Amino acid sequence: MESGREYGAIKVPTSLVSHIICIFAAVAMVVIASIYFTPEVEYFKGIVPILFPEEWLVSNMAITINIVIMILLTFVISSIANKYSLTTLLSLFPSLFFILLQCCKPAILQSFNIGLIGATAVLVATYYLFESYGRRYVESMVYNTTLILCATAILWDKIIFFIPLFWIGMAQINILSVKSACASLLAIATAVFIFWASSYLGWECFDFNSSWEEIKSVILLEDYNSINRKSLYDILYLIPILIVVGIYNFTNLYADSHEKISTKRYVQFLNSVLMTTLLLIAFNPLNINSYMPIFNSSAALLAAHYFNSIKSKGKLRFLYLIILIYITTYIVWIL
Repeated sequence: MESGREYGAIKVPTSLVSHIICIFAAVAMVVIASIYFTPEVEYFKGIVPILFPEEWLVSNMAITINIVIMILLTFVISSIANKYSLTTLLSLFPSLFFILLQCCKPAILQSFNIGLIGATAVLVATYYLFESYGRRYVESMVYNTTLILCATAILWDKIIFFIPLFWIGMAQINILSVKSACASLLAIATAVFIFWASSYLGWECFDFNSSWEEIKSVILLEDYNSINRKSLYDILYLIPILIVVGIYNFTNLYADSHEKISTKRYVQFLNSVLMTTLLLIAFNPLNINSYMPIFNSSAALLAAHYFNSIKSKGKLRFLYLIILIYITTYIVWIL
């Protein structure tokens, strides 16, 4: 197996073969979970009300689609990490963490998870946002990024909560201007016009009222009228990786970081994605599984950035402890 630079007791794998082995391990975890784990149906709504039969949502086809999207996301995550210097090596850490976080909670993959579509949109938008850093003319890229998020609302209306987040991201990477803001607003206006025109022409395929009720229920914290113990247990799953991200951010406050300014800005935005997703989970805990792929992808990138340079046995033990916790969590879930 090909390896990268050595950090004391650990070698960071970089080869495509290593990536493929990890993917096979992930698929095996999903298959094993399907034998022991009772699937939970994840309901979702978009501007276009597509009614999937409940049997399909937990079918082998739905699980296969989840796995395929997850595998594609591992390559997108690695591309973001390596191209934008979130890891100093061509490291598998981001993909490994994403696979670990995804597969150690079977409920995320055992029924069709619309959050994987949302995570794809957010990661693609993140890729183009980072690509815009340092460029003079970013209006077309901003327009396309916003339009991708608007288009995703067709299947999952809650993605619109992430549009303001990308405005914040534009400010964080220093590309927010009157022109770029207008480009983003123009993309939203384009989507609204298409939706309105389709209704005007008699194509009754958009259900804005239902989507508005869904969004309003999140804002008004209506989930807390029917919160259950299981939702609280689900939230416990977030804690280990949040500790990693918290330690990373806390140590960076007092450390003399030699990272490039661009990398600092990228990490700052990924922190914003993580905190926004956590806020949405807090407002909408009954749909936590839909938000998990976005949470896991941003957390994986941040965790990989933290563990990228393992120079002490303490940090290495911490890495092993996190892996052990999530593997234990996986065993508890399937039993």
